Amino acid sequence: MPSISPSAKSGDGNSKPMRKTKCRNAYQREMQRIYRKAEADERQRLRDQAAVLEAKVAVLRPAASTLLPWQHVAISLRDELDASHTTHADLRRRVRRINLLAHLMHAYASSVLASSTLLRGRTETWQHVSLPAAMPARALGLDWITRQLYYNTDAVLSQHAFPPCTTREGQTFFDIAVSDTDATVVIRHQRLVARPLAVLTAAYHEFFIGGNGFGYAIEDLDTLPATENMVYRRRNVGNRVLGDLVQNYVHRQFTAPTRSVLVARNILSDDKVPLGLYKRDASGWVVATAMGADTTLVQEVWSICPLLKGASNDVAPFADEACLYGLDLRTLPPALHFSALQQAVHRLGQSVLAKRAQFFDTVR
Repeated sequence: MPSISPSAKSGDGNSKPMRKTKCRNAYQREMQRIYRKAEADERQRLRDQAAVLEAKVAVLRPAASTLLPWQHVAISLRDELDASHTTHADLRRRVRRINLLAHLMHAYASSVLASSTLLRGRTETWQHVSLPAAMPARALGLDWITRQLYYNTDAVLSQHAFPPCTTREGQTFFDIAVSDTDATVVIRHQRLVARPLAVLTAAYHEFFIGGNGFGYAIEDLDTLPATENMVYRRRNVGNRVLGDLVQNYVHRQFTAPTRSVLVARNILSDDKVPLGLYKRDASGWVVATAMGADTTLVQEVWSICPLLKGASNDVAPFADEACLYGLDLRTLPPALHFSALQQAVHRLGQSVLAKRAQFFDTVR
């Protein structure tokens, strides 16, 4: 291999400068090649080292950082929100079940204790209450009467016990009992309705308070605050046989989250708006209880006492009671008087049941 040293000698003296130049150029090229290779090797080493360090940094950085990617945070928040919605729905269902259990337990306790003490001998604490002429006293009297009715709701329901209600929607129980001792009429109506409690509560409010569901000509007697959900009105339910039978009556609705109660009462004595010769002592309870989100149990009790007559509210003759139902007892033997009255009451009851069915058909 020829030497590339610039000191290489040649036998030709004339070509000596040329040979020196070639050798020097070859030497410089070789040194440049060596230098460039060394530089390239160093750059490659640095690249490899950088790659190794970047790999280590990529491994160490997630462990050192406390921040999560926003995608992971969003997914976690969504999962937590879904879990909270599920928990909230479960708690609401538990609250409804507990409220229903509390209502049933309260009703049972009332049947064991209250019914034997509060309604002993058909003497209710709210009977025969007069309304004075002064407006403040009248408002207090109406409030007291309706609250007494409301507080005795469970006692009345337990006294006039209803049959067990299944979960089958549309199930209806209707019964009319006529006492063979004093002709007192008790109407019981129970129905499972496929409507939310709020819808039934609003419908009953419109029927009994906001409007004129019974269809009689009515007159508002006192102007009461709308917040009380109470009306005091007058109507004439007499007929051509008996004559006028004016009734002063109060309706009031009480509401709770899982229950609404509408109470009704005829007022037997009013110093400001006197009644006529005949009076009808009657009370009513309309109870709507939530059985689920879209199902409501409706229970009604109407207690209609014998017809009263005169200023002292004496019990009217049986013939007058029959006239109220369109009966003329003079055409019947005495042995058939009571059975004829029973039949007339049951005919009226069927009319009431038909109107109730029509009412529920219109509830939306």
